[in-house]
Amino acid sequence: MALVLWFLLLLSPCFLITLASQGEIVIPLGGAPNQSLRLWLVSEADQRGLVLSLPSISRSTDALMCVQTQTRFFLWAGRAEEDVYYCECYSRDSAAAEWALISADTGACAELE
Repeated sequence: MALVLWFLLLLSPCFLITLASQGEIVIPLGGAPNQSLRLWLVSEADQRGLVLSLPSISRSTDALMCVQTQTRFFLWAGRAEEDVYYCECYSRDSAAAEWALISADTGACAELE
């Protein structure tokens, strides 16, 4: 465990250089549309900090899938908003078809009925 922590500590400059040079880091978490962990820098006139978005599958069937994304703000300058939730629902005709966006709303996804 100590070895893993040591390597994480040694790799932290790489992480910070990548974030500073690209402005964001995106890590795919699954095959659903927009199911990627995203960390990006906020550098506005009145706000400075980091934003982290964490997606999760809220509901899923063969023909319908909803991805709920929680966005957290970690600001060191300015005022941070409360956690924001987004819900994007997709549908498809068959298992081989691509997912098509049917709705995108602010707020948590409703439970599967």
